[in-house]
Amino acid sequence: MPRDAGLSTLGLIFRFPLACAPGGSAPPLEDWWSRHNRLAELELEYGIENSKVDSIRSKLFGALREFYQERDRLRLLVQFRKAFIDRLLSEGEESAERTAVDGVSPWI
Repeated sequence: MPRDAGLSTLGLIFRFPLACAPGGSAPPLEDWWSRHNRLAELELEYGIENSKVDSIRSKLFGALREFYQERDRLRLLVQFRKAFIDRLLSEGEESAERTAVDGVSPWI
């Protein structure tokens, strides 16, 4: 089989990687290895930098944990109040009062 011949599978044509170079011939093996090694170096650098970013995010979360908790509490409160008001406007006061769970007022 010629080097640049494709294999047809399910209507798709796959070509051998080394035969896809411009001009239809494979690049020198040394060039391929140098590219392979450069890719490995870049992946290593990416992993190191990604680890640093994760570490900083972890430290930020630890320092800002109380603020995240307060933000989440306020989001839940706004969501509850919106549901209360929507129900109050659509179904009336008695139905809206049933929205309050465990005696929690929507106006806290």
